[in-house]
Amino acid sequence: MRQFAIPDELLQLLAQRRVIPFIGAGFSSTRALPGWNDMLERLAADIDSPLRFDEIHKACRGDPLQIAEYLFLISGGTIGPIGQSLSGQLRAEQPLLESSPHIELINLGAQQIYTTNYDDLIEQTYRSLGQKVEVVALPRDVAVSHGDAGTQIVKYHGDLRYAETLVLTECQYYQRLDFDPPIDLKFRSDLFGRSVLFMGYNFQDVNIRIIWFKLKQMMKDVPQDERTPSYIVRFEPNEVIETLDAAVGLKTIVIDPNAAAATADEKNALFAEFMLSLSMQASSEATIPLTGEPMFVSSALLDGLRDALGDEPSSPRRNSPGSLFLLPGVSGLIDHLARRRIPDDLGPEAHDVFVRLITSGDLWATGSPLVAALVIRYSEVYGASRALTLGVALGLMSADAGSPLSLRLEHGLDWTLVWQRTLEHNDAERLIALGERELEARQVGDIPDLDRAYAIDIAARLVAGELTESPLGDKLTHRAKALIDQAAGF
Repeated sequence: MRQFAIPDELLQLLAQRRVIPFIGAGFSSTRALPGWNDMLERLAADIDSPLRFDEIHKACRGDPLQIAEYLFLISGGTIGPIGQSLSGQLRAEQPLLESSPHIELINLGAQQIYTTNYDDLIEQTYRSLGQKVEVVALPRDVAVSHGDAGTQIVKYHGDLRYAETLVLTECQYYQRLDFDPPIDLKFRSDLFGRSVLFMGYNFQDVNIRIIWFKLKQMMKDVPQDERTPSYIVRFEPNEVIETLDAAVGLKTIVIDPNAAAATADEKNALFAEFMLSLSMQASSEATIPLTGEPMFVSSALLDGLRDALGDEPSSPRRNSPGSLFLLPGVSGLIDHLARRRIPDDLGPEAHDVFVRLITSGDLWATGSPLVAALVIRYSEVYGASRALTLGVALGLMSADAGSPLSLRLEHGLDWTLVWQRTLEHNDAERLIALGERELEARQVGDIPDLDRAYAIDIAARLVAGELTESPLGDKLTHRAKALIDQAAGF
């Protein structure tokens, strides 16, 4: 997992729920939603523009506000046709919970989230995970909102449900600068004592320029040294823009300083990793700040563990115990997997990662308490399975001498679940081979330890036919009996 330099002050503010995420269109790029240019081009087609989009784009010098203004005028000066087109374009096709940034946004536990996006992906993600959410889009929403109905999603530039609220054209943006609508007044109130974290905006995004101008106006009476710092997340460094932002108190977090992410997919994956890292660093206990509720597993967390596991062979790697734990960030990922709630839609993906981890010989060889926590969590969520039986058998036989791993398992594991599933013959051979390696590593006169005793017990279970659906066969039975005899001789 890549490491990101996140300011300590921002992490402290997140832990105190004093950060207001401000979300732009780039935040939803993982959902395959169109960017500004693509959206306007489709809009031109939907309203049957008399000019081709490339002609409009050239005439307006690529200015999205002027392009939108022109399309608004030729559509009859009404927002209805435009709103209908946008509703069709901003309907996500992919499963809702596949967007890691949206899940990790919930894990940050913000009390208010502001967004210039017209879509409903943020609030729908909250609802899909059973979290309380309140949408503020109309003036009356501001009047009746009390902030006690869950996280507030404030639609700063309108909501597709109410075409009259959409801020899209040049004139509409300028009108927002000329007066203070209720949502601006609310923003000013919410802002005091809090930090704003802008995400999903690029360097040229007109939204961020106008919002920051409004923000500076709101804060003009507050001395600079008394203002809580605000932040913006950008992919690549830009010294000029960062200098200008810093002069007005906006600090930049660069997540791709070497511009390594070249494609849209690479950028999406990088941003998902950043959001995961942000939530993990904000709470090492994997709990949503202040609420104390467990965070949710995201696809980014599962992808990070899959990348770490790679094409690991199924046989135990006793010659390099714990090499998986040496990879950056893997311990934290395992810890969060064992603690977080698993959304139903991600259940099968999470199950696959759990199985690969708990049946990893390399992982068990470490004797880490994280492995025990992982197995206990797996048993709680998925119940009896071949993977649970194999994983625990590996763990009992692999723990280093003196490790309290088995005691941790005894105090938290439902052992009736462990032996309710049978193993395949290749599993049995793997366990016998591990037992043989354990005994080869022991010298006569060693103090007996638990993993040797467990090796004898599991071999005896295999010989008795308790762990496999069919007899082992002569060869494996002979090896298992020899293991028992050799172990008993120590």
